[in-house]
Amino acid sequence: MSRPLGVTLLAVLSLASGLLRLLKALVWLGLGGALAGVSALANPAAGAIIGGLAILFGGLALGTALFSLLFAWGAWTLRPWAWSLGVWTHATILVWSLLAVLGPALLSERWLDIAISGAVLFYLKSTPIQRAFGRA
Repeated sequence: MSRPLGVTLLAVLSLASGLLRLLKALVWLGLGGALAGVSALANPAAGAIIGGLAILFGGLALGTALFSLLFAWGAWTLRPWAWSLGVWTHATILVWSLLAVLGPALLSERWLDIAISGAVLFYLKSTPIQRAFGRA
């Protein structure tokens, strides 16, 4: 079966999402580590908390980036497992981003994450897309 246009769009959106999330992971891990080091000079407990949060958020961003990139490849090549991976990955990104928007990140880049993951999930649930992955 040839790849439908909708699946191509899913792959491209997920590739963009994965690359953006990879950049976020690098920022969290790099900048977070630097801030933790500076904070530790003034207050070791604050440095430990900032460092721990940077590792947590950076690790989550890195994990979802890798899964998003893997889904992009799987969608591009119409692998049957890619549908489930795409739903799981983009649902995780969507929930995490909605929680962040409800918190202190009200006017952040999370709106782009919400838009991309929402669009990917919407398309993944459509019958033609599910059929392309052999699910309907």
